[in-house]
Amino acid sequence: MKLFFKQHVFEVEKVNDLIEVLAQTEDSYLEGLRMLLIKWFSDESDFVVQSSGSTGVPKSILVSKEEMRASAALTITTFGLNSFDKLLLCLPLSSIAGIMMLIRSIELESDLVVSRPSANPFLAIEENVKVDFAAITPYQAKNSMLHLKGVSKIIIGGAPISSHLEQSLLAQTNDTKNQVYETYGMTETITHIAIRALSTPKTDLFRALKGVSLSTDERSCLCIRAEHLNNRLIQTNDIVQLKSTNTFEFIGRYDEMINSGGIKINPQTIEDTLSNLIAERYFISAEENEDFGHIPILVVESKKEKSYYEGILNSVHFDLYHKPKRIYIIDEFVSSHSNKVDKIQSLKKISS
Repeated sequence: MKLFFKQHVFEVEKVNDLIEVLAQTEDSYLEGLRMLLIKWFSDESDFVVQSSGSTGVPKSILVSKEEMRASAALTITTFGLNSFDKLLLCLPLSSIAGIMMLIRSIELESDLVVSRPSANPFLAIEENVKVDFAAITPYQAKNSMLHLKGVSKIIIGGAPISSHLEQSLLAQTNDTKNQVYETYGMTETITHIAIRALSTPKTDLFRALKGVSLSTDERSCLCIRAEHLNNRLIQTNDIVQLKSTNTFEFIGRYDEMINSGGIKINPQTIEDTLSNLIAERYFISAEENEDFGHIPILVVESKKEKSYYEGILNSVHFDLYHKPKRIYIIDEFVSSHSNKVDKIQSLKKISS
């Protein structure tokens, strides 16, 4: 196995030999990787993983190594990976997504390309190193667009993909043979349990992976049972529309829906409408209002004047309820440990 990091190549006969090799480095990310390897090869049967906390309070979740191996095997089978492939690890090691990229490489005994998490992780990879399988966030996809053609298989997850980013990905990869997928999953499901093709042939529906069964509760929120998770029930707060026994359309999060004057507003719908008009990071949230109960607001990470975004909102045909009623500018969003936008903490900066 080889581990590629910047201009360095670490080669070992056995994966656990990396523990000794990485002890010689002084890089903090590689040290985190070494500690993760020590934990994986220990006699402990479980891992404690933190949820992202991007929409609520982060919580510790206990996952077993047996289920992690089963999850890795499912990904390997789904995407046809083999030991000759080079896998890219460019996600925080505190997140389940980053941890599982390492575990997949261990289970495959494949080469691992390591790049410190950043907006464009491909910039830190040597030109002669070809990545075969990468897991990235939508933010990384947006900033790495020109580098994606060289990657055979790409999965994008951690946050919804805007319609504008989806169109850009399709245009960028339309003349190549690489495969691009949006994934659906969470810490509790040990990453993805469903995928949606973003490259040709594209689909609008998520398809459950083998061994995963789906249903909905009275709120239309998704319920999941998966063989690799011992078929225990996992209840989500994600509103979906089931199209068949194994396909669904993602609508939005139940706990993020805005009730404005009795009208239910899905923030994701507004965010999609603005996705090709606002280049900076932004999100739609709610603010209490005496007349309507709550109103939608636009929160942008920017140094531009508010009037700039007022002009954008005025250029879009919104109905009375869906148009954001307030605009808040924040110099820098607060990020969670998994590099997602922490909406709750970011909103606190408005009043501070």
